[in-house]
Amino acid sequence: MSISEVELNKQKEQLQSDLDKVQQQIQELDNQKQQLAAQSIALQGAMQQCDLFLKQVSDDGNTVSSIPSEDNVESSDDGDQE
Repeated sequence: MSISEVELNKQKEQLQSDLDKVQQQIQELDNQKQQLAAQSIALQGAMQQCDLFLKQVSDDGNTVSSIPSEDNVESSDDGDQE
């Protein structure tokens, strides 16, 4: 049994198609890796910011927040409730 040139070319085309798909998947994974690396860096930065805030809280014992607490919101009403 011999293999014809047509069959070999057909097999080669299939292999090229498979190779193209694998290379596309590699590219997609590289892009995903870059996105995950950027997300990791952002999360590390957020953790550092939390550490800084925790240090400030432990150093001061007195925190000032730009976010009003429920107590401050109720006391700052104009009394226009009916």
